[in-house]
Amino acid sequence: PPDNGHVRNNLALVLICRDPPEDHVAIKNALAKGWHVAPKPLTKNTATVQEFISKALRCQKSEVPKELEDFIMAVSTGYPRYMQEAIEELQKYRYIRVADGRVEILAKPLESKVHMEEWVHTTMVGGAIERIERMDPQQQLVLKMSTIFEGSFSVTDLAASTHSQYGGGGGAGNMK
Repeated sequence: PPDNGHVRNNLALVLICRDPPEDHVAIKNALAKGWHVAPKPLTKNTATVQEFISKALRCQKSEVPKELEDFIMAVSTGYPRYMQEAIEELQKYRYIRVADGRVEILAKPLESKVHMEEWVHTTMVGGAIERIERMDPQQQLVLKMSTIFEGSFSVTDLAASTHSQYGGGGGAGNMK
């Protein structure tokens, strides 16, 4: 509305940032005024998750197989954008099909049949790869080795495995 004969031009600005720098003046201001919203992932086995998936698939909630819901939650960690991408990819690569409001899983079990390496163009997979590639070499090494060890392991275990006569050795350099 006009204010003393002048027209106000209000502007709403929404800034989406994965890791906001909390020392930045704009972030401090948003935090102080309660304008900062930190989205949280959806929780497994809730009506919200079932409704989200059913809306994305254009079916009734009762038609969403538990196996599909569990798989989508596992790969998306509950983030709606990732859930949407997973649903789109599952349909695109014909792992699932929706016909006449019924959902059918065409590749069972999904965990062993789905080739997520085909999903590198998605935010979910491509974003994870990008974050890994930005890590320093030692962090990358620890991540790679963690996929090999079962259970917990120590830096000593990593150093021993990288200097093993069987492991190709030398990849770790000097572990800090």
